[in-house]
Amino acid sequence: ISHDLVAESAQKLVAAGAGHQRSLVCDLAESAFLADWLDRVAGRENLPRLITFFGLVPNLAPSVVTRIFRSILRPGDVLLASAHLAPVNDDTELPAAMRSVLPQYDNPETLAWLTAALEHAGLKDRVDWPEMKIGEVEGVPAFVALARWKSSEPFEKEGHRFSPKREEPLRLFHSLRYTPSLFEHLLRQAGFSVELLSITSCRQEAIWAIRR
Repeated sequence: ISHDLVAESAQKLVAAGAGHQRSLVCDLAESAFLADWLDRVAGRENLPRLITFFGLVPNLAPSVVTRIFRSILRPGDVLLASAHLAPVNDDTELPAAMRSVLPQYDNPETLAWLTAALEHAGLKDRVDWPEMKIGEVEGVPAFVALARWKSSEPFEKEGHRFSPKREEPLRLFHSLRYTPSLFEHLLRQAGFSVELLSITSCRQEAIWAIRR
């Protein structure tokens, strides 16, 4: 989402020997546009492409991830994707694994960051202090930050009218934590072939090669 970081990355690729300096800042939800751009600008030779998708899977719903992959991957392409994991093993089941990671999210620094986001959006006075919970997003375990509305009184923001409900908190953030089998099942169900390339010793991060 940062134009400056994208431009810096493109410059470093050129310095490392890349033959072009094309770059794009876009909304990943617009996967049809992204696929068209890749085909027009970065795929004119119709050669197999290597696409990296690092640090993005945890913050996107599973259905969005598979839609993006389906849209941009052509036969012969290889996509490298990383995912955050719940560190399950023979001694630790999923609920305990999620609880062991929760302090990485449920801490004063993260909650202060979320509160700053509320303040920046002009919503700080409309909600209670954010809370970090263990929940799910489309059936995948996730850490979810919620802020409960102080009032159900409707309000307008940036030309839109909102009618908050106290029983439906505002979701500020989510970070999904797959297990290797859960992530691979999601992708195979969507028609991809999946190969686990690497997993960290703490079992909290892994990288897969994904093909159509």
